Amino acid sequence: MLLNYLNDKSLQDVDYFMWIDADAIIINDLISLDDIVNKSKHKKLIISEDVNTCCYVNAGVLLVRNCEWSRSFWTDVWNNSNYFNVKHYEQSAIIKCLRMRDEGLNNLKPFHSFVISTESNTENATNRFSIKLFPNVAVVSHCLLNSNSICTTEVDFNSIDIQYYDTINKINSSTQSNEYYSTSSAKRKPNYMNVKDMSPPLFIYHPAGCSDKLKYLLDYLERVNIYVPETLKRLDKMKLNRSKSSIQDFITSNYVRDDS
Repeated sequence: MLLNYLNDKSLQDVDYFMWIDADAIIINDLISLDDIVNKSKHKKLIISEDVNTCCYVNAGVLLVRNCEWSRSFWTDVWNNSNYFNVKHYEQSAIIKCLRMRDEGLNNLKPFHSFVISTESNTENATNRFSIKLFPNVAVVSHCLLNSNSICTTEVDFNSIDIQYYDTINKINSSTQSNEYYSTSSAKRKPNYMNVKDMSPPLFIYHPAGCSDKLKYLLDYLERVNIYVPETLKRLDKMKLNRSKSSIQDFITSNYVRDDS
């Protein structure tokens, strides 16, 4: 779908396309997409860190600039069909295609901003809300686009002093130190695999990895005092299976008006 939009000549005037998974919700309408694009230095791909250190990025929510680089990149991602049935699916394909383009995500160790903050034994919020700049990609903190934390602490995004890691101009070498990796294994496995971050979602709540997603979504909406329609509450109680027909039947019976 995203690639179709990028190739649609009638949409040439569109600057950015946004992809958001069906299990992700906007929780703060005071933050604009322009704010995010500006703070991400208008990079061609704006994507967030994954909530776990086992994967660099999460493709649940992302912004894509409408340009030739994006068309080429997403064509390559789609053509990597061997990743359709492996762990992390399209995220693995994205990481491979970024590596083939020498974006340099794999050169930053540790990669995740919440790990940098934890490992340095600081409570410096600028680490947790950092943005990593690569030649064509901006990787934002998962707190902005991809948080599954149930924390509801309010944070003013526009007042955050964001720390930038500019990989084009040689970022601070301390963040690339080998001290973050265990030398006991030939594969140099990171020693922070179990690090978790409970920083509050800033813009989007995305219960990635949660088994009962609808319950988490409804609970979080109520936590932040966002109105939840009764039909959605009934949907949660019905415990529908994930078949297409059952979901379509529910939508038809609750939302489609019969004018006959």
